Amino acid sequence: MNKQKIILELNDILNTYKKRMPCSQIKVLEDRKWLPLFNNSNLSSEFAYLIAKVMGDGHLDSNFIVKFSGQEKELKKLKKIVSSILNINIKKFKIFTSKAKGIAYTLNVNDALLGRTLFCLGAPMGNKTKSNFLVPNWIIESKRNSHLFLQGLLEDELSTVKIEKKTHSNKPRLKLAKSEELLPNLRKFLNQIRMMLYAFNVNCSVIPKKANHRDDQTTRDLYFDIHRDKENIIRFGDNVGFRVYEEKLKKLNECVEILKKTRHIRKPVIDVSEIVRLRKMGHSIRKISREVNLNKTSVHNVIKKSAGEEI
Repeated sequence: MNKQKIILELNDILNTYKKRMPCSQIKVLEDRKWLPLFNNSNLSSEFAYLIAKVMGDGHLDSNFIVKFSGQEKELKKLKKIVSSILNINIKKFKIFTSKAKGIAYTLNVNDALLGRTLFCLGAPMGNKTKSNFLVPNWIIESKRNSHLFLQGLLEDELSTVKIEKKTHSNKPRLKLAKSEELLPNLRKFLNQIRMMLYAFNVNCSVIPKKANHRDDQTTRDLYFDIHRDKENIIRFGDNVGFRVYEEKLKKLNECVEILKKTRHIRKPVIDVSEIVRLRKMGHSIRKISREVNLNKTSVHNVIKKSAGEEI
């Protein structure tokens, strides 16, 4: 039997303190039984999930306080998971509401040991649009860790997966933003996610070479889509899915159920606007056919028809 790899020890936590770590905190860590943390354990996969949540709608501040944003129902569910599995006193959790643009909910976990642990394991601190970060290798190297990481990130950041045209899914998109000088880092991060999804037999589009932005936007967006063909969406639902985001999970399950019932209906969904957009970008018919998962003849016919209509 292969010896499991240790990915976090007490010294790693000690190094996050400017002075000595209080003895009381060392005792808390001992009681929680987090350390040493082994890769590919149940506990490591839970930390992978929380790191993904920080990289998604969450935030880790300079005082090592962790905050998660989302819907109230989902945050209550997340609170139960974190409290019970990581053995953190429920009194350290509080949900706040704000009314800037509608009602928004934030779950604060006032437990610096959790924040320090997540930071040591690779969670970014501060403004994510202005900092470099990637998926830690210890997550990528483990199927279990990768699974919960993908669930955590995608339930926050992936567009809702749902039926768009009777028996066909929409095109789920993962879009993230960073400041312009950090776009190479964002591209590498998104490619990591694409490769992780591929390990679960989920195929995705390439990332566009050019970033998007609005006039009122100081950051730049990059994205990729999960291919919308039936078998691919079914594999996403069966192999990856979501965890606490109930509405997204409900929509995904409804979508997968319909796709499974109609999986042998082979009429393809033709995304005319996407084909035209890619053609205007100068892509070949062969490349467009791969991008939209459609045969070259159908792509050629769409382009020919579109050109005729423009004339």
